[in-house]
Amino acid sequence: MLVGHGSAFANSGNALFRNVAHRLQRRHGLGETLCAFAHTPPSLGDVLARIGPAGATVVPVLGMVGHHARRIVADTEAAARSGCRVRLTPVLGTHRPFVAALAERVLDLMDATPLRCSEAGLLLIGHGSRSRGAPEAASLLGSLLCGAFAETATVCLSREPAVSAWPSLLRARDVVAIPMLFSDGRHMQMDVGAAIGLPRDRRLGRRCLSGPWIAAGRRIWCADILSDAAFLAASIAELLGEVVPAHRPSLVPGSG
Repeated sequence: MLVGHGSAFANSGNALFRNVAHRLQRRHGLGETLCAFAHTPPSLGDVLARIGPAGATVVPVLGMVGHHARRIVADTEAAARSGCRVRLTPVLGTHRPFVAALAERVLDLMDATPLRCSEAGLLLIGHGSRSRGAPEAASLLGSLLCGAFAETATVCLSREPAVSAWPSLLRARDVVAIPMLFSDGRHMQMDVGAAIGLPRDRRLGRRCLSGPWIAAGRRIWCADILSDAAFLAASIAELLGEVVPAHRPSLVPGSG
């Protein structure tokens, strides 16, 4: 079972999760794969109640161990007390092989542009949490890429440093912005771009860097790398194969 933040904004973020679930079943050999969300139905508690004693392996598809991750733990514990067998994996965004794969994707994106990492700034945008110090995919990714880029900065949508503060954190003329959000909802479609200073009609590439746009006198390049269903499905399959041996997936022949 995949559990995410969820979005009521055009239902686009939830559609991404269902696409990932479909790929896990059809291309990675997993059994029935369901979705639950923190902010839109169905909730994790409701889905686990319907499953009953059969149980499930729950994968928190989140960027950090914050409020939503703790809520998932509480819901799985409640389901276990009711007789549901539940196995909980680590939060995907804190799984280091996943973050390492993200770092490779960022470098591959750079190779396809005229930009040089050594001359560009990297802006990583996380959701953030009131729980300061919580491990976050954006911070982990920054630690892996800090030696490749001229400079790096991590900003947040819901805590300091805010996304809008990026001009004071980076000096490079070319800035590569990577939103670390597991949903193509309101934050992705509206809030991130507005906070950076991008035009409202911008379209972000998923397998390429889009731009440049001009903001705060800089050239901004951006990519929505976490809305790639194929990449997320492969990453979740790898996580399950490492932490839940009984769920080790096998690729369907011809799936690529």
